[in-house]
Amino acid sequence: PVTTIANDAFNGKGIKSVEFGSNVTTIGDYAFRNCTFSKVTIPKNVTSIGKSAFSFCQVLDEVTIEGTPSLGENVFYSTTLEILKIPYITKPIIKVIM
Repeated sequence: PVTTIANDAFNGKGIKSVEFGSNVTTIGDYAFRNCTFSKVTIPKNVTSIGKSAFSFCQVLDEVTIEGTPSLGENVFYSTTLEILKIPYITKPIIKVIM
């Protein structure tokens, strides 16, 4: 089973939607950079989201993070994020979004 989304795995690939399986625990650096989906839910089983994992996703405006993963810097940099649902922030929010 897939447990890690590798660094740059879908960077610039034009992915229109994503669902994470129950075995995925890690989303690597830049994994979905330049994505084209508008919302994403990151399940509880994900324990780590790498730096800039969703950066430059120009239409990403809604994110739900169900668990308490560690968050790399600039995870949502340069997105149109309007709704961020997160139960616990592991780093200052400014470093996560900017």
